[in-house]
Order: sequence, then C-alpha cells, then structure tokens
Amino acid sequence: MRTLRARHRDCSEPSADATNADYGAQTLTIDGLTARLRIGRVTPRKVGLFVAVWERGDDGTTRPFAAEGDTELLLVIVRDDAQLGLFTFPRRALCEHGILSVAGEGGKRGFRLYPPWSETSSAQARRTQQWQQGYFETISDLPA
Repeated sequence: MRTLRARHRDCSEPSADATNADYGAQTLTIDGLTARLRIGRVTPRKVGLFVAVWERGDDGTTRPFAAEGDTELLLVIVRDDAQLGLFTFPRRALCEHGILSVAGEGGKRGFRLYPPWSETSSAQARRTQQWQQGYFETISDLPA
C-alpha cells in the first residue's frame, strides 16, 4: 500500500474481505472511490495470472461484481519471481470487457491477467494483454 499512498492523497487502510481470501481480498477507498484489491495468482499450466472477482449473493451463490454496485476500481497486484506490478482497472473498463455484470447479465467470476512480462502465444491472450496494458504499472520500489 506504500506505493498507492505515495501517488494518491486520500487512501484508506484496507479492510479484509472474507470472500476471495485466497486472493488477498481487501476493500479500501482511494481518492473517494471504492476499490477492491486482489492478488493475482500464477497458475501452473497457463501463461499469465488468474484473479477471482466474485461476491456472494444473499442466497449464498457466487456472482460477478455488478456494474451497479460499489466497485469503482479493481486493483490487482501481480508478481512472478522478481517482477512486480499493479493493474488498476476502472469500472468503465471492467464493463467494456465483460468482467462486471450489467443489469444482472453477463460478467465473470474471475479472469486472466497478462502483465508485460507474460509471453502470450494465442491471439486471444495477446488481445487481452493489449487492452490490459493501459491499466498496468510496474512497481519497482518494493523488495524483490
């Protein structure tokens, strides 16, 4: 959180989110915007990292975050060996790429992230990496 605090004037302390604990789920506010924080996970068989982005409904089922909900930013910390970075996705980008549900339709419970160091081989992965790059920054002031 040191990097976020250095760049933003108003960053709250994160609070743990019981759902998605395996992905370091936290909620915080940054410059007055509600943000969900996750940690991407390296998977053994696929390039890139995976992140879960769901919430539990009143009926106990899991569902994608809703565009109409309180999530204004999705922050995902990614690390692969000594490489470290942060994706900061605004709600608009999450809707545009089908990650948030809109009016109860669509959305994803998780998706794959491709930081610049990921060597993508499929056309779909390259397209995904391309749109994600505008929301990525390398974190270089933290120890490896």
